[in-house]
Amino acid sequence: MRTHLAISAAVCILSSGAQAQVTLQAVTVGTHSQTTPLADSVYDTAFTQASSALNNDVGSNDVDCNVGMARYGAQVTYTEGDDNISDDVEYYDTTFRNNGTFMNVVDSINWCEVTGSAGGCGYPINGGTPFVITRAWALDPANGLAFAHEFGHVLGNTHDDDQPLQIMDPDGPTTSHTKVRTSTRCAMFREDIGCWNPGGCSLYALSFTAGEPPQRESQQRVDQFWEASSTASAQDKQSTHASRYADLSIEELGSRLILDRIPVEVDEYYGQKDVEVLKQMLADPARITYHNTILTLIGLISDGNAGDVHALTDYIMFTQNSAQKYAAAMALGYIVNRANSAEALAFLLTQRHSSDRAVARGSILGLGLSGNIRARAELEDAVSVTVVQDRGRNILNHALTDNLLIEELGLKGYYQRGRTR
Repeated sequence: MRTHLAISAAVCILSSGAQAQVTLQAVTVGTHSQTTPLADSVYDTAFTQASSALNNDVGSNDVDCNVGMARYGAQVTYTEGDDNISDDVEYYDTTFRNNGTFMNVVDSINWCEVTGSAGGCGYPINGGTPFVITRAWALDPANGLAFAHEFGHVLGNTHDDDQPLQIMDPDGPTTSHTKVRTSTRCAMFREDIGCWNPGGCSLYALSFTAGEPPQRESQQRVDQFWEASSTASAQDKQSTHASRYADLSIEELGSRLILDRIPVEVDEYYGQKDVEVLKQMLADPARITYHNTILTLIGLISDGNAGDVHALTDYIMFTQNSAQKYAAAMALGYIVNRANSAEALAFLLTQRHSSDRAVARGSILGLGLSGNIRARAELEDAVSVTVVQDRGRNILNHALTDNLLIEELGLKGYYQRGRTR
C-alpha cells in the first residue's frame, strides 16, 4: 500500500519586522483518472490564498495562525475509488485505498457522512487523513479557502459560524472568509501531519477488503467529536442563519458552491417565487458552474408542483454532466420527501434501472433521500436480489439506510445528525 504524504515543516519568515516561526503544511495532490486534471498553477495559487488567510491577522475575530500551505511534489493521477463519490465505500476507496495523496480531486461528492451534493469532505484524524475536493471548487475564486476549510476538518477543526467570515464557516467560504477565530483553532492548523503509516493515525481501520466499508475504531468517538463542535445554542445558530439568509437574495445564494453542509433550512427563508428565479438561472448556460447548487436549492424549496418536477427530470435527461445528474436526482428525492410528489417518485423508480450510470445511481440516492415507504420497498427488493454486483449492492444498502433514517428523523433531523452540521 502506498502512503499518504503530507509534510509539516517549521520555517522562519519576516513578519512585521520580526522573525516568526511559521508551520508549512505541504500536501500531495492527486486527481482521479476520470477527472480532467488542472494545471499546477491552479493549486499553487490556491495554496497561496490559503496561506495568506492563515498567516495574517486581519482584525476582529481573527488570529494569525503562523501556518502556510503548499503543494508537495508533482500531481498524482490515481484510479482507485471513483470520480463521483456516492457512498461511504467510494469515499474510503478514494481517500485511503492504495492512494498516496493527501488532497484528492474528483468530479463530484455526493456523500460526506450524509448524502447530498457537496464540494469537499474531510474528517477529524490523529496525524493525517486525506480529504477530497471537487474540480469545481478547485476552480472557484475561493478555492484556497475551501482547501484550508477541509484541511482544517482533518486536523480537528469543526464548523464555526459564531462570528462572521470564518474559514470554518459551515456554509462554505467566499473570498472574504479569511478568519480563524481562536488560538486553539489555529493550533490545530499547525498540527504535525507527517503520516507515513495511515493505518496508525486514522480514526478508521484500513484493513478492509475492496468493495466493503471500513470499520470505524469508535463511532462513539466520532459522534462525540462532532457534538463537541457545537459551541453555540440552537437558538444562536438559528439567529445566525436567519441573519445570513435575510441578507442574501436567492440569486446570490444560487451563485455559490456548496462546500460540505447541505443548507436544508433554506425552506424557512425562501419560497416558491424563489424557485422560479432558480429555474431561470438553471436555464442559463453561463451559470453552469453553480448548477449543482441551484438544483439542490430547487429540491429543498419547491412545493412539488409539476413544473418544478419537469424542470428537474428534463435536466437529468438532457445534461451531459454526470455530477449534475446526481444533484438533480437527489433534488427529486427532496421533493418526494417534502411534497410526496407521485411524479417525482415514479421517475426515480423507473430511472434507477437506467443504462446511464449517473442517472441510475443518482436515482437510487434520491430514493434514499425521499424517506418514502414505496421507495424503501423497491430498495429492499433490489438488495435482496443476489445477482446485484457488490458495488451496486453497496449503494443500494446505503440508500436504504438513508431512507430509514429520514423516515424516522425527517430530512432536517437526518442532516443535523450528520457530518455537515
